[in-house]
Amino acid sequence: MRKAFGMVVLMLALTALSAVRQRNPSQPRIEALYSLLQWPDGITALAIILTLGAIVWQSDETRRSARSAEEGMRYLVAKEQPRLAVNFVWDGFIPPSGWEAEEYPELAINFTLSVVNQGLGNAYDVRAYASAVVLKRADHPRLETAARIESFPTFLKAEGEPVETEIPRNQQFPRAEDAQAISKRALFMHLFGYIRYVDPLGYPRSHPFRWHWKPFEWYEGGQLVDESGWIEVYLEEDQKYCAPRVRAD
Repeated sequence: MRKAFGMVVLMLALTALSAVRQRNPSQPRIEALYSLLQWPDGITALAIILTLGAIVWQSDETRRSARSAEEGMRYLVAKEQPRLAVNFVWDGFIPPSGWEAEEYPELAINFTLSVVNQGLGNAYDVRAYASAVVLKRADHPRLETAARIESFPTFLKAEGEPVETEIPRNQQFPRAEDAQAISKRALFMHLFGYIRYVDPLGYPRSHPFRWHWKPFEWYEGGQLVDESGWIEVYLEEDQKYCAPRVRAD
């Protein structure tokens, strides 16, 4: 902005100098330039320069105010957004190494998630999608293949209490007979999904989540030591679900 103002002043000075010399071609350039500082040409040039300076200053201040207002709005929107946290519930969970020892192995296989809105804004029209699957390959399943949890509440209050929900069973749901293959890494167990909701401004958003089961077992003193666990996974391709989409008017 200041560079533009300097160029305008320079062009104005050259134009005024040219006009003065046209009135008196025999006048030396230095005298013509000096006459710009005298009455009446000097006053006119100064008035124009001051006017241009005021316009440039006002434009710069307007631009700064607009930028500050935009930054303030972004901060306010970010502050009032819902912030979901999805965690795996370990209480009551039986790892694959213990499935076959249960009286009813298939009933012992269950996965529970905890979802809480830690933000300052409510989450509306909430829909939860999650699946637990066993695959023959280590490749992560596509997020959109997760099944909807019909019993999940459609509203998550800001700074509310955690909501626990079980993952529904499907055709690829882990079975007791898969336990050994999972432990030997012949089969791969994944837990994944996303929470879709509408923010206070009416924009649909999603919160993706993933875990995969990492076997880590060995025998010590004739007893099985199981340090296996869920490893949280972040995939770049899942981040597209985080961006707001078309406003839900």
